[in-house]
Amino acid sequence: MAHIREEEGEVVAVEGNQAKVRIRRSPACDSCSTHKTCGLLGEGETVLTALNTVGASKGQRVRVSLKVEGGVKASFILYLVPLAGLVAGALIGYHSQVLGDKDISGAVFSLLFVVLTFIGLKYYAHLKYSGDQSYNPKITKVVA
Repeated sequence: MAHIREEEGEVVAVEGNQAKVRIRRSPACDSCSTHKTCGLLGEGETVLTALNTVGASKGQRVRVSLKVEGGVKASFILYLVPLAGLVAGALIGYHSQVLGDKDISGAVFSLLFVVLTFIGLKYYAHLKYSGDQSYNPKITKVVA
């Protein structure tokens, strides 16, 4: 289930109706249910592109609204789906012996299936999120 998260940051560039906003990690990140999968946990700050509906200018402090998915679902998709691809590829390759040797076929097919699952996940994310503008960060208020 998705929920809305708000962060404050500084506008570092404005490009048309979008702005690049530098956001520093806040103490509230530690209590968020998605803090382990969120991109804001980098080296303490990140720059994201947000829809600039309030007309913020470079140098202004703004509040950014982000819609984020639940951590359990994201963990399942990012870890277990490729793992299932790895196991399926190894079993198919091992039993088919396409490359003449069970072990080599299993290793090659497992790597191939992992790559294919990541390509599939990227395609799934594109289908699910590209048409839904509610997942794009949005500047909701100029703070200072």
